[in-house]
Amino acid sequence: MKSIIKNISLPVLMLAALPLFTACSDDKEFGETLFPTEQTDYESAKVYIQENVAAQKNSASNIIITPLGYTLPTDHFEFYVNLSKTADEDITVVVQPDAEIANQDKGDYKVMSADAFQMERNMVVIKKGERKSEEPVLVSLKDNDAAKAFQDGDKCKMSFTIKEVSGKAKASSNLNKISWYFIYKANNIKDVGSIEGKTEKYVGDDDFSIYNYRTGRNSTFKLTNGNYNDYDLTRGGTEGWRIQFKEAQTVSAIAVYPGYYYYSYVYGVSDYLVYTSDDDKNWKEVGTVHSPYNSDAVSSTTPVIAEFYAPVTAKYIKIKPVETYYGFDSYSNCMISEIELFK
Repeated sequence: MKSIIKNISLPVLMLAALPLFTACSDDKEFGETLFPTEQTDYESAKVYIQENVAAQKNSASNIIITPLGYTLPTDHFEFYVNLSKTADEDITVVVQPDAEIANQDKGDYKVMSADAFQMERNMVVIKKGERKSEEPVLVSLKDNDAAKAFQDGDKCKMSFTIKEVSGKAKASSNLNKISWYFIYKANNIKDVGSIEGKTEKYVGDDDFSIYNYRTGRNSTFKLTNGNYNDYDLTRGGTEGWRIQFKEAQTVSAIAVYPGYYYYSYVYGVSDYLVYTSDDDKNWKEVGTVHSPYNSDAVSSTTPVIAEFYAPVTAKYIKIKPVETYYGFDSYSNCMISEIELFK
């Protein structure tokens, strides 16, 4: 075969090939594919938003529902827009809320109305020579009916997408969404509690007992003996302490006193969750208590008070620590020296 090819002159080869190219040239330009395919734009820089769903869900904003109304988060949701390659010109990007996009993969989240959101900064610029917007997009929640349209336990979201891009850049087709997540939670505990004027108290052992989940021991005497230096200890991540009445009682406020440990280090509980139950199995979250004091202002006789908007009635009450004056993690020592329950 090789010898035959060698004996064919170059003009003959070109002549033989000519009909083939001539036939194709009538339908397609040289270099195009025979079968049309969607063209991919590899030249344009792509503007995108990087969404980290797990991180955003874990840092979901709380919307607190109290008997006095809704308490909305005042912080901003902020994020940057990025470019797939260095910008060769200033690129302006406009971002807007998009309920349709949010609905596409909402899962067990309800989609909020776009009317609930204020775009404090929805136009940002990626400067020439950069790959990230100079400033973040800023979104806040409006104090309106759209933000208050959900109930205790509802999980909601809104997604934000790129709507406009200036210049030669284009919005990415698959990285063009970021979501703000919310959890609606009922809280029957006042921001700043008080026991002023409350004189009627339940008596430990006579009316109730206290159980330490970590030690598995009764700690009633230790926490009701009036000795603020006689503390009870647990660890972060545990369920804390369970109060059990002999029969269901009505409580208007709880005072939890911190204790001192290792001299100057204050491991006293500063923030805690309150739960109630009628059967020690099904627990209802009542709310979270935050200490109004810092570590310099607190002492063993300075209580952190859970005062309820509406008194709670239950046979069991749980106090679960979520912060101490010294810091908090799953290994933190958490301690209290006294618990007082007011009628």
